[in-house]
Amino acid sequence: MASFRPPGIPESVRNSINMGRIRPQIILAIGLLGVISIVGMLKGLPEISGVAAAGIIALAKDVITTDGS
Repeated sequence: MASFRPPGIPESVRNSINMGRIRPQIILAIGLLGVISIVGMLKGLPEISGVAAAGIIALAKDVITTDGS
């Protein structure tokens, strides 16, 4: 079975972009934590914003560690 090749993207560009596996649940989690952080800032709750920002950092670190190995 042939692999899917997006139209209009040259082979050299496709090979130079290495994003690994894009996982929708990770993107959703980072987005949700970002929204929680922004709402916390707007409502004057720095504790909530700080914890959400720490969650984004921890999640990103875990993704980088997992993809690196």
